Amino acid sequence: MQSSDDLLAQLRDIRGLDPFPWWPIAPGWWFLLAFLLVCAGGIYFSLHLLRRRYRELYWREEARRTLASIRDDSGRRSDQQRVAALALLLRKLAIRKYGRNSCAGLEGQEWLRWLNRHDPAGFDWMNEGRILIEAPYAPEGKPIRASLIKHLIDGLEGWVR
Repeated sequence: MQSSDDLLAQLRDIRGLDPFPWWPIAPGWWFLLAFLLVCAGGIYFSLHLLRRRYRELYWREEARRTLASIRDDSGRRSDQQRVAALALLLRKLAIRKYGRNSCAGLEGQEWLRWLNRHDPAGFDWMNEGRILIEAPYAPEGKPIRASLIKHLIDGLEGWVR
């Protein structure tokens, strides 16, 4: 019988498999990578749409708050300041909706004609909105009828919607 030392001397190391290469990867990994890229693209696109929607809702809500503050601010500001704030808000809304090149440089009758053409609610800016271009040049303290300001606010609500 052989001794244990002889038996141990006959033992050889087990030869393992060669390490497999990392590249090229198996087809299953390609599918997983493609799936992850599609998911990442979908998440990015969804976040982009949500961000755009949030900005859209934010500026509308901000315009609603500004309009409400102008409506409720009859005692603190003069009528001319309220009309100027309405004109500024209307200009901001028009630029936001139609772009700076479309309406930012318009003034006077051109501005009122443009408003008539683009108003979503069909408000008659040529007749009812004349105060927007006349109030800044009126004498300080000249009263403006409250019904006229209320009518302007009602016309502006069509732009905020």
